[in-house]
Amino acid sequence: LNELGLAAEGLFGGAIDISHLKGNEHIPIGIISSSIVEDKDVVRAGRETAYAAFKRVKQGIIPIAILDYFASAGMDVNEIPGFVEGVATAGLEINVPTIGGESAQMPGTYNEGKRDAYVHVIFHGNQGAVVDIANMIKGMERPLLCASTDGTGTKTRIVKDPRDIIYHSSNDLGAIGAQPVAFAVYIAGNVPKKELEEIVTKSERICDTLGITSLDATVELKPEKYAQGQVDIAGTVIGVIDEQDMITGVDVKEGYVPIGLAADCLMTNGYSLAREYLEMIGEPKVGGLTQEAITRELSKPHVSYTDILFGNESAGGIISMFKEIVKATAHITGGGQKDNIERMVPEGLCAVVQKEVLPLPPIVKYFKANGADMNAMCETLNMGIGFTITVPKEAAEGVINYVNANFRYSVEGVDRQAARIGTIERRGYGKPRFEFAEGGV
Repeated sequence: LNELGLAAEGLFGGAIDISHLKGNEHIPIGIISSSIVEDKDVVRAGRETAYAAFKRVKQGIIPIAILDYFASAGMDVNEIPGFVEGVATAGLEINVPTIGGESAQMPGTYNEGKRDAYVHVIFHGNQGAVVDIANMIKGMERPLLCASTDGTGTKTRIVKDPRDIIYHSSNDLGAIGAQPVAFAVYIAGNVPKKELEEIVTKSERICDTLGITSLDATVELKPEKYAQGQVDIAGTVIGVIDEQDMITGVDVKEGYVPIGLAADCLMTNGYSLAREYLEMIGEPKVGGLTQEAITRELSKPHVSYTDILFGNESAGGIISMFKEIVKATAHITGGGQKDNIERMVPEGLCAVVQKEVLPLPPIVKYFKANGADMNAMCETLNMGIGFTITVPKEAAEGVINYVNANFRYSVEGVDRQAARIGTIERRGYGKPRFEFAEGGV
């Protein structure tokens, strides 16, 4: 993939320079998609799926970027890179860059040997639902169009809630400092089509509530691919940011402080591990959760942090209020705290993070009380921290107090407490950039 100019670093999205669009009175941006074109050759399948999406773009509309999504029952190490290679090759052939994507392992969701995938093509022009970004980029020095594609994984086996993917992808975009402006959802499965359409309606309502544009949805009934009753919900969120305002972690220094924002649930990752623990535990034992409570805990929606980042009607967000001191952020999704926090730690430094500074989600407490492997959970789950912000030590208390005073209880039923969870220490080049502290707080 390196020959195609792609880096497989596990990031959820990318950005493209749209400086050439500055000065236009209107800059409509939209998304068109195509789902997988079946072919045993995954490279060819990726290429043809991308071209199927390109063919849906009307004359006069300009494709400007591609993102892809691939899901299957098991992670075949050859299938995913092959599909991405095919998509990227198609993009190169018409000079449209592939800027991001995501893959998902979803056991029990697909019929044996089946897979699903789609390609989202971001375009400039008027075709279907669009968002006009002309005013947003007017004063930017080098505007970037940012996009993140992801899915909700096996959580859909428990609850089919579009809030999960909208909040998840919006947090991903917010983690580089880009405010979400539009969202396009992909929904496929083996349920009555009415159920899929109801998910789209819910998605549109959530976008309205968040003040972002709901772009054209892709809804497909695929009984030949999906097991009976199974659904996949994925999508792409887009936003814009001036390159000079991107949060990259490059300015993080020794002595800086990671601040954690609480999460009261598993968010949208770790559900395969959670099912393993539930099977191991069997009937509810110790830990104070009934079967009904377990289902309720596993159904909680992904926690949104975009209002904390960008503000609401009552208070400004930390990115504007503390713009000069927010040096790094991390959205704690797949891979837990380690894989996500270390992305924002420069080489030679290490984020040393305390365990259980913020409360564990009730379901994690239940697993712990019933003998689940804490090391495995720390490697996979968010362990009560859904998002982190890294700031200079002297600024930490002010940021924590501001978040707790304005946003901790601003979402009904969710405690998004902010707290200091560790420190940035010097370790030397080639050393790990994340570790859990020994012995507690």
